[in-house]
Amino acid sequence: MASKKPRKKKYRPDKYDALLTKHLIRDSDAVLVFNMTDKTNAYQWINLAKGTVITPSPDLHEVVIHRPQRWSIYQAVACETQAGERYLKSHELHPRVSYLYRTLVEFSYEQIVELVNGSNEGHRRGVYQFASPVHREFDEKHIFNLIESMGGYG
Repeated sequence: MASKKPRKKKYRPDKYDALLTKHLIRDSDAVLVFNMTDKTNAYQWINLAKGTVITPSPDLHEVVIHRPQRWSIYQAVACETQAGERYLKSHELHPRVSYLYRTLVEFSYEQIVELVNGSNEGHRRGVYQFASPVHREFDEKHIFNLIESMGGYG
């Protein structure tokens, strides 16, 4: 009896990119933070566990920015009352579609406009978006402390 011919596995870039992203993010616990207050859509990489700004590896930057990802998004409006009480108006999004970084900003802009319009204009201090290319649940208290340490109520 002849042995079976070995099956040649197909290259699946979507599966490969997802595995590579998960591996790279696991090591750095990185998320993208957009300060949407100034409308420049500039972002910075933050280590979510430590709350520090990090410089991503070129591999991580290439995979996350230039390839479609299934993002987890946390949008928050930092508010402060006249009495000095600080609070967040926020919501979390988990789109079922993979987005490139540049289309993610367009997609999330519609949702953040609704959030900003629902907040008290006199209390508003900043608008932030946290985006992770891997599925994760964000903790509101942790995000609140992170925004506070970044000077979000400044």
